[in-house]
Amino acid sequence: MSLFNLIGITGFYISQAKETRWLGLVGFLLFNLFWLISIIFSFIEAFVLPLLTSDAEKFVEGMVGLFGGTVSEVHLGIFPILAPLAGVLYMLGGLLLGIATLRARVFPRLAAILLAFASVVT
Repeated sequence: MSLFNLIGITGFYISQAKETRWLGLVGFLLFNLFWLISIIFSFIEAFVLPLLTSDAEKFVEGMVGLFGGTVSEVHLGIFPILAPLAGVLYMLGGLLLGIATLRARVFPRLAAILLAFASVVT
């Protein structure tokens, strides 16, 4: 799903890149960075963690509990930093891209407002 969002946002941005200028570019890059981090987490949860359940149970529990606010007993590397960073990238990227879309007037105003608003409140 994250890959499809990445592709969709790319098409969304390309169709209005000239009109959104630098604000749209910054929002697009931040938003896409969020989707890339999301792809990494999804891949690890789907393909790596099931293989580690018997050998590194505490690591798996820490990774699964990352987004629930559970404190891990083992060192998880960079992942505890990436989780909140991804949230900030999502909020800022969506907000900036929504504002740039609103200013560009390529897509309907409601679409731009919903993108900016939904990025901040979710």
